[in-house]
Amino acid sequence: MRLACAPNFRDLGGIPAANGRRIAHGKVFRSDAIIAPVGEDEAVLLGHGIRLVCDLRSLAECSAAPNVWWQASGAELMHLDVAADIRGTAHWQAMQNDPGESGAAALMRLTYRAMPEAAANHLRRLFARIAEGHLPLIIHCAAGKDRTGVVVALLLSALDVPREAIYHDYLESGFRQSPQIVEHTRSIMSASLGRELEQAALQALCGVRAEYLDEAFAAITEKCSSTARFLAEVAGVDAAMQEALRDRLIV
Repeated sequence: MRLACAPNFRDLGGIPAANGRRIAHGKVFRSDAIIAPVGEDEAVLLGHGIRLVCDLRSLAECSAAPNVWWQASGAELMHLDVAADIRGTAHWQAMQNDPGESGAAALMRLTYRAMPEAAANHLRRLFARIAEGHLPLIIHCAAGKDRTGVVVALLLSALDVPREAIYHDYLESGFRQSPQIVEHTRSIMSASLGRELEQAALQALCGVRAEYLDEAFAAITEKCSSTARFLAEVAGVDAAMQEALRDRLIV
């Protein structure tokens, strides 16, 4: 499935979990922002009957492109500003020091390193709604790859999905880039740097790399020794809630 309005939209259904089981289809979707779908895209989205929209974008992003279509469709909106919890960190300095590909990749690695703890401030609220059965659900940010990528990776970890399958899902976003988001990133970063952004640097910012998600899991391990302990001790997602998530999402 590939929507014209949101190429990174996809169902998590079918991803393998432990003991030969899989994520149920039609329960949790991940995506880039979906603002004004029309035609076949709109029909496909309405056909999924999505009840809850988890928006990980900043307040500024939401104001610039609000989720009015989702509200009109009857979905509940849940706003979890993950970026607000990593602002003020020094990772932007990496690209100011080196505006090329290596600086862009360093920026992304530092961002991913900060993301798990930033996301942890919101996970219990989101996971509780899933455990309570507020489904189908869509999780999205702007491009659907970084903030969404880490939150989905943590959800899949709570569901006992093997690490290899988590990376496979994460890297799928690399084949689903939105040209509009790529050009928006080029424009914003070129203006910030005061020079045209190099193509290699743009791809480092707009793409996904295993090394980026490596940083997120490394930060988790350094803090808590395991993802399970991180979920329980930092995010407040205890064993009972994880079991409830599995009951809802694993078949």
